[in-house]
Amino acid sequence: VEAADCASLVEAVWVGERRRGALLLSGRANPDSFDAHGRAPLHVACIRAHAETLRLLLRAGADADLPTRDRWCVRPLHLAARAGAASAARECARALLAAGADPTAARGDGQSAAQLAAPGGRLSKELHAAEQAWRADAASGAAVARPALVHAAQAGRARRVAALLRNRTAPDSTDEHGATALHAACALGDAALAALLLKAGAAPNRAARSKAAPRPLHCAAQVGAARCVQARAL
Repeated sequence: VEAADCASLVEAVWVGERRRGALLLSGRANPDSFDAHGRAPLHVACIRAHAETLRLLLRAGADADLPTRDRWCVRPLHLAARAGAASAARECARALLAAGADPTAARGDGQSAAQLAAPGGRLSKELHAAEQAWRADAASGAAVARPALVHAAQAGRARRVAALLRNRTAPDSTDEHGATALHAACALGDAALAALLLKAGAAPNRAARSKAAPRPLHCAAQVGAARCVQARAL
C-alpha cells in the first residue's frame, strides 16, 4: 500500500519541524506529497538548505528527481544549486546525487543544476563533474549503485523502486547497513516488490553486510512471507 498524500509534511519541512516531519513519515505520509504551490518536501528542504531533513526524506524513499507541479518543472537538485549557504547547498546536492538525482536534467527554461550554481564555486565544479560522469555511465550502459533503491524498498514504494531501476540503478545496491532492496522487500513480505527486483537481476542469495549476514530468504522466513519464500528464484 502506497503512503498517503500529506500537505502537512511540506509545511513541517518549511518551518523546520523535523521531529514533526519524522512523525508524519512514520505514520505513512507520502514523502512526495505536494502542497498548494506544487512543491514537495524535498523542494522545500532544498530551498531552506535543511540537509538533515533532506536526508530524512530520502531515507523515507522520496523521489530525488521529482519536478515541481508547475510550468518550470524544477527538481530538488536545481534548488540545491541555488541555495544560499554554500556548505549546506553542497550537502543537499551531494545527498541528492547519491540518491540518484540526474545532474543532466533541465528545468523548464532548459538550465541544468550546474548552470544554476554560482559560476566557479565548488558546487558548480562538483555538478559539472557529476554531469560528465552521468553521461559517461549512460554511454557505457553501466549500472550505478544507489542506496536510494534500498530506502524506497524499505518504505514499500514500488513505483519509486521501478523508476530507479529504469534509471540504471544496480538492483543489488546496498544501504548504509549493507542490506539490499531485496532484503527490504522480503522483510516487508512484499512478494510483488521482490518479484520486480528479481526480474531486474537482484541476487537472490546475497548476504547482507552485517554480523548475522542474513540472506533475502531469511528475511522472508522471519516475517512468514510465504509468497516471497516460494518465489522461484529464491
